[in-house]
Amino acid sequence: MGLAAALVPSLIALAPGAPVAPVFDPTQLGMSLAAWRSEPLAPGIDPSARPACATDPALAAADPNPLSPRGEDRTSALVCGYVSVYGRLALGAQVPLIGRFKASRLRFLFQDGRLAEIDCDASVDAFNDVTAFLDSLDGPPADAARDVLHSKIGSLAQVRMSWRRDGATIQLIDPEGPNYDHLTIRLAASSGSGANSR
Repeated sequence: MGLAAALVPSLIALAPGAPVAPVFDPTQLGMSLAAWRSEPLAPGIDPSARPACATDPALAAADPNPLSPRGEDRTSALVCGYVSVYGRLALGAQVPLIGRFKASRLRFLFQDGRLAEIDCDASVDAFNDVTAFLDSLDGPPADAARDVLHSKIGSLAQVRMSWRRDGATIQLIDPEGPNYDHLTIRLAASSGSGANSR
């Protein structure tokens, strides 16, 4: 399934076999960087956006670079995503996630030239829709844990949930970030799973 067919316009419109947002689609894992770059833009992405990687010359002068690695990104991974560049301004594209919610900071992490991980951020308000969607595909989470975070704004409850899907793990962390104002969804191959060879 190509990325152009991989975005969900609405949870209500979802039917068995319907395409899903990239962060929910393990068939993308293992894709080569060249294959990813050649995919047409998916519906709902700003038409000015283009596939780009953190090291691309067009982003070298961008301040800030929307694809700069986060602390948790593996240091040897190449971070890529959809970006609109306007001179020195580069903006990461928002893409449809589920229902009325958009995914921001959609990032494709390539390890040794192959797609190893997809992650994105979304509003904490998307939690119920995302968990209902994943439960409908794969049943209840394989793992769930609750923690208490101590931040400058006080103590916050944080939940981490994981679903196993087609040799991959989808992890949801809510809330996350320096201000704990968003949730993160992360898709990565499970240990020992085979990779897509496209």
